[in-house]
Amino acid sequence: MRGERFPIACVGGLQTKAAVVEAPGGRVSVLGIRLHPVGAYRLFGRRLDATTGFTIDLLDLVGPDGPDLAARCFDAATVEARFRIVIEWIERRMARAARPNAGIAWAVARLERSSGAVSIGELVNGSNITPARFISLFTQHVGLPPKRYGRLLRFRHALDLLQGDSKLSDVALSAGYYDQPHLNADFREFAGMTPTAFINARRYPNSSSMQEPG
Repeated sequence: MRGERFPIACVGGLQTKAAVVEAPGGRVSVLGIRLHPVGAYRLFGRRLDATTGFTIDLLDLVGPDGPDLAARCFDAATVEARFRIVIEWIERRMARAARPNAGIAWAVARLERSSGAVSIGELVNGSNITPARFISLFTQHVGLPPKRYGRLLRFRHALDLLQGDSKLSDVALSAGYYDQPHLNADFREFAGMTPTAFINARRYPNSSSMQEPG
């Protein structure tokens, strides 16, 4: 199946499925910035649940600032200059952006520190937000409901542990899974493969991204 071409300047929402990225022939220069979900919510001033699973043209999120940023990066003489342009652009937007909800920011940080191993009840109580309002605000700020985001964090933690030589059963328990079959189920859902296939695949150094076979 033929995929879609990325816009020149784009934003990728949270991804909960495996994806294949194919580079065009010849030399390609790409600058990528990884944003924290709450930071992205503040930077773009948009609810992030509308971006989950999608790659969106920066023009659609920030207007003419998007193409202008891309053009300035293209014209920059060095990689360092490109990063400086993007960082300054982010700083300017952040300086005039509204702050995220403090309770949600705390809850996201708490969930991430534990790699997803915190109950929703604890997060609700610590945020001082009513349960129904908490779920809604969290989803807007992050792009996923808290329970599903916690599962994604736990899965990412398992991927990190699998970079070593640990046994699958040990990784499952260390990452907070009840047993290995639960880890296998998350692999099928989030990665579209088994843990064994992931372990045997060629991967880029210090990354969970896999190289093209061959």
